[in-house]
Amino acid sequence: MADAKCFVCLQPNHLEAIKTALLCKILQNLDPDMACDPTSLMSSAACFLCLEPRQQAAIQTHLLCNILAAGGGGGGTGTGVVCALVNPTLDPGVACQLCFNTANSTLWAWNDTTTAWESLII
Repeated sequence: MADAKCFVCLQPNHLEAIKTALLCKILQNLDPDMACDPTSLMSSAACFLCLEPRQQAAIQTHLLCNILAAGGGGGGTGTGVVCALVNPTLDPGVACQLCFNTANSTLWAWNDTTTAWESLII
């Protein structure tokens, strides 16, 4: 909280805009060819629109923790989010993976330690 004190007085929409800009910069550092314009971002984020803000914040926090753990995302550990029409069953072949089932609005996380998918949101 001490590091975030200068952001406490900002309006919520300003905080969201700052977070979006920062995440875009991180994304472009990881992959300079990634489009970071609002239209492209909304297209790729479409499968998360039905989630509640609390659920979205939890997913964002999880993803940011994985980016940090991977040294900014360039550590080669393999992370990502996929959208599917069925619940995941197969090993994704990466250490960290989230799968959002758009058909039934469930969220799954791959646990590389137990080599199994764990449900986060049912």
